[in-house]
Amino acid sequence: MNDHDDMGARLARGLQEEAERVRPESGLQSILARTRPAPARRPRSHWWPVVGGALATGGLVAAFAFVAVDDDPTVEPPVATATSAVTLYFTNLDGKLVSGLAEVPDTGDHGLDAVNALLAATPEDPDYFNTWRSLSADNDSGLELSSPVTVSSVEPVGNLITVDFDGPVDNPWPLTQIDWAIDPETFSQQLAWTVQNALDSDARVLVTMNGEAVDSILTAEVRQPIAEDPYALAPVQIESPNQGDTVSSPATVSGQSATFEANVVWRVKQNGQVVTDGFTTSEGANGVFGPFEFTVNLPPGDYTVEAFEHNMENGKVINLDSKDFTVQ
Repeated sequence: MNDHDDMGARLARGLQEEAERVRPESGLQSILARTRPAPARRPRSHWWPVVGGALATGGLVAAFAFVAVDDDPTVEPPVATATSAVTLYFTNLDGKLVSGLAEVPDTGDHGLDAVNALLAATPEDPDYFNTWRSLSADNDSGLELSSPVTVSSVEPVGNLITVDFDGPVDNPWPLTQIDWAIDPETFSQQLAWTVQNALDSDARVLVTMNGEAVDSILTAEVRQPIAEDPYALAPVQIESPNQGDTVSSPATVSGQSATFEANVVWRVKQNGQVVTDGFTTSEGANGVFGPFEFTVNLPPGDYTVEAFEHNMENGKVINLDSKDFTVQ
């Protein structure tokens, strides 16, 4: 075998190993879909899934051959896309707001980046929902859009943040009679909390459509400009572990709550059965949010942790949040 054949054999083996290792992803869509309750873990470099996504043999040959044999100093390596983490707000089963982080391309316009992410993001937690996602042309909500809705600009000026949309943000589904299971005014709060958090501002939010203020947002009449309402937030939210995380034992569970007299009740289930339970107290209470934390020893396996409070009048479980996780 000559040197040329030997190099070809090594390159072929390398390509096979590389093809087995790469898992294609859809670039921007996968970035926007990875929404997690804070704190978020660092994602992988986002340029590599784009290269791997074009899993055609020729594309991989070109990329691999560049690394292996191209010593031309004039050729620069690909530059990773700059990203940043933005906090998005979703709704839970009770119609309350819960927060999560999304890694998005960083354009330098934090407000615009956040609203674009809100229009594209699907929460990882199956108990969380994002109605703003249904305004996109490629949504799978089943609601018939009269026209897709996109965000044109987010402009903070003084004590006002103006969010301008292109498309019928007042009522995107005029041909559908919707019987909302939750208060649709929550959707305007969802937008306001997301925008204010992105800009680190308490300024009220004015929603416009092609430059004109609207009287309704996603079918619900709204008083503008919108002020964030702390009572729109879920009284209990687990922030760690994230949905689907793998952790070591003892597992630490933490979050934020504003429960009656700071009491947070918790339980851990496996296959639907409670394996351990207890309670803790939060640093916040009676409408004022603060952190809570507890630790539990668990053998390896798959679990669901629930945090909640009891209704003081009838003892029923209320304000429940849950996360599925694995102990290794």
